[in-house]
Amino acid sequence: MNAETKTPEKFLRLSELLGAEARAAGGRIGELEDLLVVDKDAAALVTHARVSRPYGRPSLNIPWDKIRGLTRDGLDAQVSAAEVEAFTAPPPSGTIPLKDFVLDKKILDVDEREVEVVYDILLGSRRGALYAVEVDISAFARLSRLGLGWLAKILYRSSADSPQGAERRRERRTVPWGYVQALPVNLGSLKGDLKLKVLKDQLSKIPSVDVADILEELEGGQRLAVFQQLETDHASDALEELNPKFQRDVIAALKKERAAQLIQAMTPGQAADLMAVLPRAQAEEILPLLSARKADKVRRILGEQEARIADFASADFLRFAPETTVAQARELLRKAARERGRDALLYLYVLDAAGKLSGIAALADLILAEDESTLGSIMRSTFVSLPSSGSLKDAAEVFHHYGFRALPVLDDAGAMVGVLPRRDVPGLHATP
Repeated sequence: MNAETKTPEKFLRLSELLGAEARAAGGRIGELEDLLVVDKDAAALVTHARVSRPYGRPSLNIPWDKIRGLTRDGLDAQVSAAEVEAFTAPPPSGTIPLKDFVLDKKILDVDEREVEVVYDILLGSRRGALYAVEVDISAFARLSRLGLGWLAKILYRSSADSPQGAERRRERRTVPWGYVQALPVNLGSLKGDLKLKVLKDQLSKIPSVDVADILEELEGGQRLAVFQQLETDHASDALEELNPKFQRDVIAALKKERAAQLIQAMTPGQAADLMAVLPRAQAEEILPLLSARKADKVRRILGEQEARIADFASADFLRFAPETTVAQARELLRKAARERGRDALLYLYVLDAAGKLSGIAALADLILAEDESTLGSIMRSTFVSLPSSGSLKDAAEVFHHYGFRALPVLDDAGAMVGVLPRRDVPGLHATP
């Protein structure tokens, strides 16, 4: 599916109509504040024009059949001065205010798998009726909304002789209204945000890691609304991929029974990773809702995560002096590789005379360097390490964030006391 089309310039833009003078009975009655529509699937029919009035008087909701004309120059209503006050009543239920509910709201672009913003809404007329037909997500619309319309026209002007102009015209992207709908009213404050009608079906085709990226781009309420569209297994996988902060936010917004259902679908290691980032009281509420076997395994892993890093760090690692040449290091590494098959051999640790870690070299660094180069000249002096006094839970968060196979463990003075392989950290269920 490709939801994007070229912007039809013949249509009116909502952003250019808002604030236009509204007139009735030969006089000014206010300014166009919004247009109200009813969703008609492929388009949205404009049913009312909302007009704001000065001095704190209530806005008017004027039916479209009373509107004689609407252009950038203003709105003309065919009503008498005596009729005006009759239009202060609320509009019929089911109408959607375009500015309030759609403009500047987010949609999910399922082709690009990323969040887009509605910068403008395009309107077209047919047989006296006005319809919202497309939403504009382009940089052109964004520049125009920022008051830089003159710059947008220069950058995106149509020029048959300009390849750059043709390329920029392709960037003027719109999404047909048929792909857009307002979120259900029962979502409260979320009722003004958008989703694609095909959202649920399309989400099932998007890998969990990409869904997690999408969720992290959304605001809290929007994140929950999209998350609730996922089937249990997909939701469980996406939840596991989220940053711990967002994991906490999502779990806090779910009923504990639903949270338990998602955690039950995870492996014990995955479940422990997630439970470890939750407040203890919240974790204790969810654990009894898991199967007895799953809960026991998760509790055991969580208990292990409280152990100290120093108790699991291995002193079996290769130490090198800064003056060691690359050729010498390669030979020592080959010898060590025949004797040990350890993750620690993936990295070379360069220590000074006091035993403090000066830098780290990876195997790739060693392969690419000249034989006569020293480790001190090719090592990376900026590195990630673990404190010996930390817990395995702390270590798990660092491994999860950076993805290393092993990390050096340092004491408070910066001396290297060992290496902690990723595989030895409870709850880290997969290698990067």
